[in-house]
Amino acid sequence: MKPTGLALETKNPKNLSSVGIKSLSNLGLIVTVCLAARCRDEEFIVTVSDRRLTYDEGMPGTDDAVMKFHFLADGWWLLYSGNNLSHLNGVIEHARNLLIIGGSDNVGLRGVRHAVCAAYQAARNNAAYEAFVLPHHYATLAEFYERGLANLGEKGFTQITDKIAEFDLGLEFLVFGFSPDTGAKSHIFDVVNPGFHRDWDLEGFGIIGSGWRLALGSITSRHQGDFLEVEDAVYRLCEAKFTAESAPGVGVATTVFILRYDGQVKALPRKDIQLLRETWDQSRRAPIPANVTKIVRESLGDFVSP
Repeated sequence: MKPTGLALETKNPKNLSSVGIKSLSNLGLIVTVCLAARCRDEEFIVTVSDRRLTYDEGMPGTDDAVMKFHFLADGWWLLYSGNNLSHLNGVIEHARNLLIIGGSDNVGLRGVRHAVCAAYQAARNNAAYEAFVLPHHYATLAEFYERGLANLGEKGFTQITDKIAEFDLGLEFLVFGFSPDTGAKSHIFDVVNPGFHRDWDLEGFGIIGSGWRLALGSITSRHQGDFLEVEDAVYRLCEAKFTAESAPGVGVATTVFILRYDGQVKALPRKDIQLLRETWDQSRRAPIPANVTKIVRESLGDFVSP
């Protein structure tokens, strides 16, 4: 069996301009933050994301620029994060076509996972081929793997295969929806370079993007088990997104969608998102509780006395 060019392990994202692909982040980050969480006995999914578009170095980003929420198939949607969006629409359309070809039986959890992963891997293989193999005048990756070693020698062949293995498409997808083969229960997974999925069902929520660490810290410091109510999930995810805004590439403009098991979708109005932001801002600026002051002063005694 010939190698496919897909890496089993990848290194940190690199500046894609070195291979002739324009980067959307001079820091090499998968910019933005996108969150999704299940709630009310898995009958609802809440999603929160920013709307920022970050350009190459020397150009200011645009905060309220793009909608990162996309329909995928009946009962399924996705959010995206990336530092190279040139392949975004192609991956989404390819995944949609695979699901259409598979028919209604293909919109279960397994079918959707396969479609998004396959579309991602195809885009990554095509991009790696154009960047590293096409300049050597091979018609396909398969031809390169068949003839490249003999034509280029071990050193030249290995240099190219290493570049293919390390190549990062610069995209991440957070996929969520309701699977008919699991009783319309909700599921969350992401698809990351080189086209592998990671399930978030056990956690009950998922996060992608450059703000993921700050958002994760916010959620895990507050969240115990599944979110019981939609209201709780909306506020905690907004709280996590607001906290993540100090990370590189995360915008202030915020989008919130609530998805129901029957396929209905409702957006939270911007004015209400602003009210949630004001509530969060007030809570984090609140003074420390009076009993905390008393405990610390009594503990330190004369050491801090005027």
